[in-house]
Amino acid sequence: MKSINWNQQFNIPRLVKTDSYKAGHFTMYPDSEEMTAYIEARKPFRDGEDPRIVHFGINYFIDKYLSTPITHDDIDEALEFYKTHGVGSTEYPFPEQLFRDIVNEENGHWPVVIRSLPDGSVVRARTPQVLITAKGKYAKLVTFLETSLLSCIWYMSTVATHSRLARQVIEDAFDKSTDEDAYWKISSRLHDFGYRGCTGEEQAMIGGAAHLLSFDGTDTMAAAWLTRQLLPKGEVNFDSSIPATEHSVMTSWDTELEATLNMADKYGHTVFATVADSYDYNNFLWNIVPEIAPIVKEKGGFHVVRPDSGNPVTCVIDGLIALDHAYGSFENSKGYRVINNAGIIQGDGIGLDDIKTILEAVLKAGYSAECVAFGMGAGLLQKLNRDTCSYAMKLCYRVTGDWLERPIMKAPSTDMTKASWPSVGQEFPGLESLPVIYSSGKVSSSEDFVTIRSRLDREWKDFQDKGHEVHFNELITYQQKVYHTMEK
Repeated sequence: MKSINWNQQFNIPRLVKTDSYKAGHFTMYPDSEEMTAYIEARKPFRDGEDPRIVHFGINYFIDKYLSTPITHDDIDEALEFYKTHGVGSTEYPFPEQLFRDIVNEENGHWPVVIRSLPDGSVVRARTPQVLITAKGKYAKLVTFLETSLLSCIWYMSTVATHSRLARQVIEDAFDKSTDEDAYWKISSRLHDFGYRGCTGEEQAMIGGAAHLLSFDGTDTMAAAWLTRQLLPKGEVNFDSSIPATEHSVMTSWDTELEATLNMADKYGHTVFATVADSYDYNNFLWNIVPEIAPIVKEKGGFHVVRPDSGNPVTCVIDGLIALDHAYGSFENSKGYRVINNAGIIQGDGIGLDDIKTILEAVLKAGYSAECVAFGMGAGLLQKLNRDTCSYAMKLCYRVTGDWLERPIMKAPSTDMTKASWPSVGQEFPGLESLPVIYSSGKVSSSEDFVTIRSRLDREWKDFQDKGHEVHFNELITYQQKVYHTMEK
């Protein structure tokens, strides 16, 4: 069998990292002096009532795709691919000369200007998040980067929004049932279990990093590694996890009691977790936990019990009752019980609605929200797609070859929810001040993870459904005006 160098095998030529039809669009656009496109989320997360969208991914995109100049070797590699990509004997169109000019005249730097909301910004859905402009002979390349740019922005922003919405649900439950001196626990209440559910390491890394904007708990170490690279020197990292068993560990012992005693012996002085449903969840709760509780209490540790099958609500409530019986509890100032030295983490098929339903049941049972944590795997990093928030990139503005300004918009009569904004960055109210992030090789902003997290915390709390100072009634009026004056 032939040995394959996989690192070399998947070193995809830079100019092939786009959709096929993008490569040929330079032959189809009209002659223009300037063109601009933009990216937006066209609806809230899964059509939810909360309109907030977290913007994230622009720094990663620029660092990965634009920081290294294009070379003639890159163009030669791409040409070899495009020669055989077309139908039959027809070579697929590829803007070779434009890219040669970029290397010779622009030192290999993409001749575009990218304006963007800073990472960690919070806006309402339908607010343009990124603008990209190209001028002169390069105007026809304005959307060549769409595939890689949009994939970064939609995925990282959608995960960041999902995670923050989950944090909001948890914070609301804490406000009702938890003393303020325990609010520090919020950042560990949703743990990332998503690495194995991803299609590859990059997805786990960038999606997991988006989760770490709102929480500290993660088992996705690729994401933890990335965020540490983005921390200022000397800054304490935000990622954390605990020793925990899985079913293979529990069932490798003769009994679950032995497996759990081993954990208490090694980790009873700190926080540790044991999965509890390898055989009989109720037996674990009422016969094994009482054997472990005195050891953990004496050592001063914290035992996290994890059900992994059955009805999620029932398993959590049954677990809290059993832990209360074994470990004891106290009543906080808001009248809710807080279990000593133990808690439950529910990570089986969890989604946003499940978190809300479980927390409502926990409070109804008389327990504080701090007694429960959640793990989310595929639901956090994988069960999302571009349609979750209906992300899109659309051309919106053009200066013709005769120097006439022309607003551009998509307006399908079959679905006007997909109608795009015309003249973003020009006559589009409120977005004239979007900062330039990249301009022909010059990077204007590369922020650290602490700054991005702080911005998200601040803007999420201060959000008043107005977007990035965008006046939506004015926008809609302008959109309709353009629509009615366009040729049908």
